[in-house]
Amino acid sequence: MTEFFPGYKPHVSIARELSYQHWREHRKRSTLPHEYGHVHWHTWLFDRYCQRSERHKCLRAQIIPPVNGKADWLEWHAGFISGAMLMPRSRVQLQVGAFCAERRVEVPLDERTIEGQLMIQRTGELFRVSSEAARVRLRQRGYLVS
Repeated sequence: MTEFFPGYKPHVSIARELSYQHWREHRKRSTLPHEYGHVHWHTWLFDRYCQRSERHKCLRAQIIPPVNGKADWLEWHAGFISGAMLMPRSRVQLQVGAFCAERRVEVPLDERTIEGQLMIQRTGELFRVSSEAARVRLRQRGYLVS
């Protein structure tokens, strides 16, 4: 979680368990660049547009848009930054190209098909991210559709 205090440096808190529970490696790898995205790209917004007495927190639940389509733009942006840092566009493009050549398929793939699911799985394994993070990045780059 990143807390913003206009006029001061933000305060970042990372759950200690992420360092000790090896099965949560994907979460830790996603969380660190996500919070970095807030600190590096969003601090100036709070410094410029918020009152010193205001305090703001980023929350993971606000990353994915709800059914009504209204997302927290700062959360979406930090999530995008995390995905871009962990899965650079050029490397994803190479991986998808190799996958398509091997499987003799063309993108975009429907994420619900066997080929779509396999591409998500392989992307997650290659970049050491969760299947959900891989799915989101592949959709952002236009390689998957739902």
